[in-house]
Amino acid sequence: MLLAVGCAGVPKTAIVDGKEVPRLTQEFNGQPFTIKHEGAHPRPGGPSSGLSDQGGSIRGRVCGMLVDLDVSHKGDHLQVVGSIDNHMPAAIDLAEVNGVRHFTGNLGNAGVDFILDGSQMQGHVGIRVFALEAAGDALQGHMRIPGLLGDGALGILIKGREALVAMTPAAQAAVLPAMMTCNPGGGQFTMMEGLVIGFGGDATDRPSETSAIYTHH
Repeated sequence: MLLAVGCAGVPKTAIVDGKEVPRLTQEFNGQPFTIKHEGAHPRPGGPSSGLSDQGGSIRGRVCGMLVDLDVSHKGDHLQVVGSIDNHMPAAIDLAEVNGVRHFTGNLGNAGVDFILDGSQMQGHVGIRVFALEAAGDALQGHMRIPGLLGDGALGILIKGREALVAMTPAAQAAVLPAMMTCNPGGGQFTMMEGLVIGFGGDATDRPSETSAIYTHH
Protein backbone atom coordinates (compact mmCIF):
# COMPACT_ATOMS: atom_id res chain seq x y z
CA MET A 1 0.00 0.00 0.00
CA LEU A 2 1.36 3.41 -0.96
CA LEU A 3 1.37 6.20 1.58
CA ALA A 4 -0.26 9.56 0.84
CA VAL A 5 1.51 11.51 3.59
CA GLY A 6 3.16 14.72 2.45
CA CYS A 7 1.43 15.01 -0.95
CA ALA A 8 -0.16 18.36 0.01
CA GLY A 9 3.15 20.14 -0.50
CA VAL A 10 3.83 18.79 -4.01
CA PRO A 11 3.36 21.46 -6.72
CA LYS A 12 1.09 20.61 -9.65
CA THR A 13 3.01 22.44 -12.38
CA ALA A 14 6.56 23.37 -13.41
CA ILE A 15 8.01 26.01 -15.72
CA VAL A 16 9.50 24.58 -18.93
CA ASP A 17 10.74 26.91 -21.69
CA GLY A 18 8.93 29.77 -19.99
CA LYS A 19 5.58 27.97 -19.93
CA GLU A 20 3.65 26.40 -17.08
CA VAL A 21 3.46 22.65 -17.68
CA PRO A 22 1.63 19.98 -15.63
CA ARG A 23 3.85 17.77 -13.50
CA LEU A 24 3.80 14.02 -14.08
CA THR A 25 2.79 10.90 -12.23
CA GLN A 26 5.08 8.00 -13.14
CA GLU A 27 5.16 4.36 -12.09
CA PHE A 28 8.08 1.92 -12.28
CA ASN A 29 8.08 -1.83 -11.59
CA GLY A 30 10.58 -4.62 -11.27
CA GLN A 31 11.62 -7.66 -9.29
CA PRO A 32 11.15 -6.87 -6.46
CA PHE A 33 9.80 -3.31 -6.46
CA THR A 34 6.94 -1.02 -7.39
CA ILE A 35 7.03 2.75 -6.93
CA LYS A 36 4.91 5.76 -7.84
CA HIS A 37 6.49 9.17 -8.45
CA GLU A 38 3.97 11.99 -8.03
CA GLY A 39 4.71 15.59 -8.92
CA ALA A 40 7.67 14.62 -11.12
CA HIS A 41 9.27 17.42 -13.10
CA PRO A 42 8.21 17.10 -16.78
CA ARG A 43 11.74 17.74 -18.06
CA PRO A 44 14.28 16.80 -15.39
CA GLY A 45 17.19 16.07 -17.71
CA GLY A 46 20.15 14.27 -16.20
CA PRO A 47 20.85 14.37 -12.47
CA SER A 48 23.41 17.18 -12.97
CA SER A 49 21.50 19.06 -15.67
CA GLY A 50 21.44 22.37 -13.77
CA LEU A 51 17.76 22.15 -12.83
CA SER A 52 16.96 23.59 -9.39
CA ASP A 53 13.39 22.77 -8.37
CA GLN A 54 11.22 20.52 -6.28
CA GLY A 55 10.90 17.05 -7.75
CA GLY A 56 7.80 15.59 -6.15
CA SER A 57 7.55 12.48 -3.98
CA ILE A 58 8.25 8.78 -4.48
CA ARG A 59 6.50 6.07 -2.51
CA GLY A 60 6.25 2.32 -2.85
CA ARG A 61 7.95 -0.94 -1.93
CA VAL A 62 11.50 -2.02 -2.72
CA CYS A 63 12.83 -5.38 -1.48
CA GLY A 64 10.00 -5.63 1.01
CA MET A 65 10.69 -2.14 2.41
CA LEU A 66 8.26 0.76 2.30
CA VAL A 67 10.07 3.78 0.85
CA ASP A 68 8.76 7.31 1.36
CA LEU A 69 10.99 9.91 -0.30
CA ASP A 70 10.97 13.55 -1.39
CA VAL A 71 12.87 14.52 -4.55
CA SER A 72 14.89 17.73 -4.98
CA HIS A 73 16.78 18.90 -8.07
CA LYS A 74 19.87 20.72 -6.76
CA GLY A 75 21.46 21.94 -9.99
CA ASP A 76 24.61 19.82 -9.99
CA HIS A 77 22.94 16.78 -8.42
CA LEU A 78 19.61 15.21 -7.51
CA GLN A 79 18.62 14.23 -3.99
CA VAL A 80 16.00 11.89 -2.53
CA VAL A 81 15.44 12.10 1.21
CA GLY A 82 12.94 10.37 3.47
CA SER A 83 12.43 7.13 5.33
CA ILE A 84 12.38 3.35 5.09
CA ASP A 85 9.47 1.57 6.78
CA ASN A 86 8.57 4.87 8.47
CA HIS A 87 11.41 4.66 10.99
CA MET A 88 14.83 4.48 9.27
CA PRO A 89 16.36 7.50 7.51
CA ALA A 90 17.23 7.38 3.82
CA ALA A 91 19.16 9.97 1.80
CA ILE A 92 20.67 9.41 -1.64
CA ASP A 93 22.49 11.96 -3.80
CA LEU A 94 22.91 11.26 -7.52
CA ALA A 95 25.34 13.22 -9.71
CA GLU A 96 26.59 12.62 -13.26
CA VAL A 97 29.93 13.44 -14.87
CA ASN A 98 30.75 12.37 -18.44
CA GLY A 99 27.91 9.87 -18.48
CA VAL A 100 28.90 8.21 -15.21
CA ARG A 101 26.27 8.38 -12.48
CA HIS A 102 27.53 8.45 -8.89
CA PHE A 103 25.20 7.38 -6.06
CA THR A 104 26.15 8.38 -2.50
CA GLY A 105 24.34 8.58 0.83
CA ASN A 106 22.81 6.16 3.29
CA LEU A 107 19.94 3.72 3.79
CA GLY A 108 19.51 3.39 7.52
CA ASN A 109 23.01 2.65 8.83
CA ALA A 110 24.22 1.35 5.45
CA GLY A 111 26.48 3.74 3.55
CA VAL A 112 26.03 4.02 -0.22
CA ASP A 113 28.80 4.81 -2.72
CA PHE A 114 28.76 3.34 -6.24
CA ILE A 115 28.83 4.29 -9.92
CA LEU A 116 26.74 3.26 -12.92
CA ASP A 117 27.44 4.09 -16.55
CA GLY A 118 25.19 1.64 -18.39
CA SER A 119 28.00 -0.80 -19.18
CA GLN A 120 29.28 -1.32 -15.63
CA MET A 121 28.37 -0.80 -12.01
CA GLN A 122 30.76 -0.91 -9.06
CA GLY A 123 31.06 0.27 -5.47
CA HIS A 124 29.30 -0.65 -2.26
CA VAL A 125 26.04 -0.53 -0.31
CA GLY A 126 26.68 -1.17 3.35
CA ILE A 127 29.30 -3.90 3.66
CA ARG A 128 28.42 -5.33 0.23
CA VAL A 129 31.13 -4.54 -2.32
CA PHE A 130 30.20 -5.32 -5.92
CA ALA A 131 31.45 -5.11 -9.50
CA LEU A 132 29.22 -5.83 -12.50
CA GLU A 133 29.55 -5.54 -16.28
CA ALA A 134 27.03 -5.46 -19.12
CA ALA A 135 26.01 -8.86 -20.49
CA GLY A 136 23.29 -8.40 -23.09
CA ASP A 137 20.26 -6.83 -21.44
CA ALA A 138 21.71 -7.46 -17.98
CA LEU A 139 24.48 -6.51 -15.59
CA GLN A 140 26.37 -9.49 -14.22
CA GLY A 141 29.14 -9.89 -11.68
CA HIS A 142 29.88 -10.57 -8.02
CA MET A 143 29.58 -9.03 -4.62
CA ARG A 144 31.65 -9.74 -1.55
CA ILE A 145 30.14 -9.90 1.92
CA PRO A 146 32.53 -10.16 4.89
CA GLY A 147 31.91 -13.21 7.06
CA LEU A 148 30.62 -15.55 4.37
CA LEU A 149 32.31 -18.89 3.84
CA GLY A 150 35.28 -18.96 1.48
CA ASP A 151 36.09 -15.59 -0.06
CA GLY A 152 32.61 -14.23 0.67
CA ALA A 153 31.75 -13.83 -3.01
CA LEU A 154 28.23 -14.25 -4.40
CA GLY A 155 27.05 -13.92 -7.98
CA ILE A 156 24.75 -11.03 -8.99
CA LEU A 157 22.49 -10.80 -12.02
CA ILE A 158 20.53 -7.60 -12.69
CA LYS A 159 18.03 -8.23 -15.49
CA GLY A 160 16.52 -5.46 -17.58
CA ARG A 161 19.60 -3.26 -18.00
CA GLU A 162 17.89 -1.18 -20.70
CA ALA A 163 14.86 -0.60 -18.46
CA LEU A 164 17.19 0.46 -15.63
CA VAL A 165 19.09 2.92 -17.83
CA ALA A 166 15.80 4.31 -19.18
CA MET A 167 14.44 5.11 -15.71
CA THR A 168 14.41 8.73 -14.61
CA PRO A 169 17.31 9.75 -12.36
CA ALA A 170 14.94 10.20 -9.42
CA ALA A 171 13.56 6.68 -9.82
CA GLN A 172 17.06 5.24 -10.12
CA ALA A 173 18.10 6.99 -6.91
CA ALA A 174 15.01 5.76 -5.07
CA VAL A 175 15.25 2.14 -6.24
CA LEU A 176 18.73 0.98 -7.25
CA PRO A 177 20.61 1.43 -3.92
CA ALA A 178 17.78 -0.29 -2.04
CA MET A 179 17.69 -3.13 -4.59
CA MET A 180 21.32 -3.88 -3.79
CA THR A 181 20.25 -4.71 -0.21
CA CYS A 182 17.99 -7.56 -1.40
CA ASN A 183 18.96 -10.91 0.02
CA PRO A 184 19.38 -13.99 -2.18
CA GLY A 185 16.70 -16.65 -2.03
CA GLY A 186 13.72 -14.31 -2.17
CA GLY A 187 13.50 -13.77 1.56
CA GLN A 188 15.73 -14.80 4.41
CA PHE A 189 19.37 -14.88 3.38
CA THR A 190 20.50 -18.13 1.74
CA MET A 191 24.27 -18.08 1.60
CA MET A 192 24.83 -20.40 -1.35
CA GLU A 193 22.45 -18.60 -3.71
CA GLY A 194 23.30 -15.67 -5.92
CA LEU A 195 21.29 -12.46 -6.06
CA VAL A 196 18.92 -12.04 -9.02
CA ILE A 197 16.92 -8.82 -9.37
CA GLY A 198 15.26 -7.11 -12.33
CA PHE A 199 13.95 -3.89 -13.84
CA GLY A 200 10.85 -3.59 -16.03
CA GLY A 201 8.10 -6.17 -16.43
CA ASP A 202 5.66 -7.25 -13.74
CA ALA A 203 6.35 -6.23 -10.16
CA THR A 204 7.20 -8.75 -7.48
CA ASP A 205 7.68 -8.26 -3.74
CA ARG A 206 9.74 -9.65 -0.86
CA PRO A 207 8.77 -10.36 2.74
CA SER A 208 9.15 -7.46 5.14
CA GLU A 209 12.43 -7.06 7.05
CA THR A 210 14.42 -9.45 4.83
CA SER A 211 16.63 -6.75 3.28
CA ALA A 212 20.27 -6.50 4.37
CA ILE A 213 19.21 -3.29 6.16
CA TYR A 214 17.65 -5.66 8.70
CA THR A 215 19.85 -8.77 8.40
CA HIS A 216 23.14 -6.80 8.46
CA HIS A 217 24.95 -8.73 5.72
